[in-house]
Amino acid sequence: MSTVLPFPRARHQPFVLKHARNVAAMSHEAGERYLQQQLAVQVETMARRGIAPERIDEERLRLERAIRSTLWHFIIRQPGDRA
Repeated sequence: MSTVLPFPRARHQPFVLKHARNVAAMSHEAGERYLQQQLAVQVETMARRGIAPERIDEERLRLERAIRSTLWHFIIRQPGDRA
């Protein structure tokens, strides 16, 4: 039996874009803290909704990858030193 996640965050483009933009506007250290904090909020939300821990781990990783991928698109497309 499979578990259905209504509206998985990794596929919610406005959510992913918002957080990637926020991270891009911060220093590396602050952006990393912000990203980890936002991921923790999503993990807590999924746990409260009764989603299995294994599934939470998978969804957290998918969300992190989506945000980081979008962030890299911003960095690559915008000139400037953001290393």
